[in-house]
Amino acid sequence: EEAFASLKALGASIGPNADVLNYLGYSSRKLGRFEQALGYYEQALALDPSHRGAHEYLGELFVELRQMDKARAQLAT
Repeated sequence: EEAFASLKALGASIGPNADVLNYLGYSSRKLGRFEQALGYYEQALALDPSHRGAHEYLGELFVELRQMDKARAQLAT
C-alpha cells in the first residue's frame, strides 16, 4: 500500500510515465487488484509498446488469472 501511494504521487508529479505505470500495475497485482493492474499495464504499453517490464508483468498477471494463451502472447512479444 505504501509503495502504491508513493508511485501514485510520483505519477501525479511527473505526468504519464511507462515505468511508473508498470510499477503501479505490479503493486496492484501484488495487492490482488487484478483489474486495476491490467489497466496500469495497458496504460504503460500505450505509452511504450516495447516496454519489456510491462510485457513481462502483464504475462505474469495472465498466468495468475489462468489465461495461458494471453500469457504466451506476452512472452512472444
